[in-house]
Amino acid sequence: MPIIFKEYQIHRISKDRLFDLLILFKSAFNQKVSLSYLEKKFDTERFGASFVGYIAYTQTGEPAAYYGVFPIRFKLNSQVLRAAQSGDTMTHKDHQHKGLFIELAKMTYDLARKEGIKLIFGFPNENSLPGFIKKLNWTIDGKLHFYKQTVYTFPFAALMHLVGLKSVYLRYFNFWAKLLGLKSNLKYTTIDRNNSIYYDQDGIAYRTFSDNYFLEEKESVIWIKVVRTMQIGCIFNTDDEHAAQLLNRLKWLSVITGLIRISFWCTDNHPNLRVIQSRFNKYNYYQYGHLNLTNSLTQHHSFFYEACDGDTY
Repeated sequence: MPIIFKEYQIHRISKDRLFDLLILFKSAFNQKVSLSYLEKKFDTERFGASFVGYIAYTQTGEPAAYYGVFPIRFKLNSQVLRAAQSGDTMTHKDHQHKGLFIELAKMTYDLARKEGIKLIFGFPNENSLPGFIKKLNWTIDGKLHFYKQTVYTFPFAALMHLVGLKSVYLRYFNFWAKLLGLKSNLKYTTIDRNNSIYYDQDGIAYRTFSDNYFLEEKESVIWIKVVRTMQIGCIFNTDDEHAAQLLNRLKWLSVITGLIRISFWCTDNHPNLRVIQSRFNKYNYYQYGHLNLTNSLTQHHSFFYEACDGDTY
């Protein structure tokens, strides 16, 4: 049975209702996403819970708004627990300012508690940030900064994507990536960072939405993805000297394969921040925050995030 809120009917999100989110993506963000993308994104049963969110409909059955969270394993104070990332806050343009976002969020947090989720975290945009702080009691913890390095090379990757030859380009990229030691999968390795998402094999498989690669040297790992540019997702378990060496290899790979930009997101407590800031220019940022769903968690944490922690990496 639906839950009634004002003139809307509210249902828990389910696989059968994912198609309705396509309408909201188009109206709220002017964004076209595929149903297969949403099916993968909502496939979180491996983390102990799935379809944690609610969608509101008009009396005539049209989707009006959605809020939900995506369960994931999280390491907090050296303990791995079930957390969830807030994502895809959407209200149809015809139904804004009706209180739907706040109502759906509160319902979602109650559901998350029942599903054993201890912590909600996320990167609110400027439109939803005031609501998270003032009405949902989120704590804002800091800023996730965007870093960019320009690579002076022929824009071969962007050109091949433009003319519809992405698959041909990726074969070319894979050839050079293999020569420089990159792997297309990461076996038997856990990206184990404290106060952040815990990437075991389930976590890595869940996050790999596009063409991902891993550059390993001893215990050090750099996780990247390639679209029209090179996007670094994670720099893990390395000192500044090794980080600099690995970044040099990635820059040469970008030159050879025609990737005109290398980008990265990270918080200010990144262990390799000095090397990152010496090579990349800092641009805009997102604020990040959290909500504890249980009194058993301490209130003060030094959270740590990188680009791979975004819900669409």
